Amino acid sequence: MTRQELKKFKKERNEAFLTFDLKIIRQFFKKYKDVFMFSVLPPDEALYADAMRTILDIEESTSEQKEKARAWLKNEKLILKGE
Repeated sequence: MTRQELKKFKKERNEAFLTFDLKIIRQFFKKYKDVFMFSVLPPDEALYADAMRTILDIEESTSEQKEKARAWLKNEKLILKGE
């Protein structure tokens, strides 16, 4: 992946994940399934969990978006104490 392709990938990822919309998140993963080396997309819960984890690391995400992602992960018992 070239730098320009990586930049485009990150931009599209951020835009998709920060919607918190599973349909849009799933479309992103489907578009880039070869990058993720998926022969078949994982279950929706796994895709959403990955998106929520990633939101915590997206520099452009607001504190409200990070808190929403953290709350979802905590509710699903997918976050470690102290995160």
